[in-house]
Amino acid sequence: MQDLARGLGGFAAGLGTQRSIADLATAAGVRFGAAIEPGEVAGDATYASLVAREANSLTAENVMKWGPIHPQADVWNFAPADAVVSLAGANSMRLRGHTL
Repeated sequence: MQDLARGLGGFAAGLGTQRSIADLATAAGVRFGAAIEPGEVAGDATYASLVAREANSLTAENVMKWGPIHPQADVWNFAPADAVVSLAGANSMRLRGHTL
């Protein structure tokens, strides 16, 4: 754990480490993640790149909640939740579906 803290400290201080937080966390056996809204990730390439590089776990902020998935009695919308699942899968990340 001390190596992880040292690595993160170097990252945070801008000391030029080439390893991502995800790499450091994985090496230490822990998860480092982000809660995301898929529309924000899709709309900002810099943000998407940062999430893909620095996280090894994703959590959906709101799109896996009942309201967005089933907004009306006869309407189901899994597309935004599926986008979070796809992003996690494409980047070999764990997925936490805490709102399910």
